[in-house]
Amino acid sequence: MAIRCADSNPRQLIKIFNSLLMLLSRDQKKQLYMRRTTAAISREDQTRVMRALSATKLSQVRSYPEVGPKLHAFLTMLGEYMRAHLHARPLTTDQVTSVEVGRITSDEDWKLIEVAVGHGLLYPNIEAANTDDLPNREGTFHLAYVLAPHFLLLPRRGKVVSLGTIYRYQRLGKEGRKAILDGQDGELPLFNAGDNR
Repeated sequence: MAIRCADSNPRQLIKIFNSLLMLLSRDQKKQLYMRRTTAAISREDQTRVMRALSATKLSQVRSYPEVGPKLHAFLTMLGEYMRAHLHARPLTTDQVTSVEVGRITSDEDWKLIEVAVGHGLLYPNIEAANTDDLPNREGTFHLAYVLAPHFLLLPRRGKVVSLGTIYRYQRLGKEGRKAILDGQDGELPLFNAGDNR
């Protein structure tokens, strides 16, 4: 989990391991150094550290010049949708962790995506059929694994949802959000259940 959440970034991996090792007592560190024992960090502590590092990474986005607050809101919107898709639906093997953008994406959204990719917060989904590292104005991107613990997601590339669907989800109330998560793509019934008119 720690290696996946490092997103192939050695500095991030060192930060994760350092944060975990800081939880050990001085005595445990000494025993570990002397190779007399292995140190165990509880699962709860590991979870707490991973979520704290993830939240810190997301909070740092606010300080990015020009687009910081907007990028933070954008990534939070993506992550909250992905979390709801995983946790507010019946149990499934599918998880949404990728977003698809098309040619009709606004200039502002595309700028946010470019900055997020540049800072390692979104990654283009590169496949054998599509080897473009940074598609121009359209493509599929997955949320950086470092952000997965904050949104209670698994750090793996999952299914794709369109950016338009996520925006519609954000604008809707509870019933509309449930309809989108249930795969009805935001279309609500014309009549309430039991309405005979």
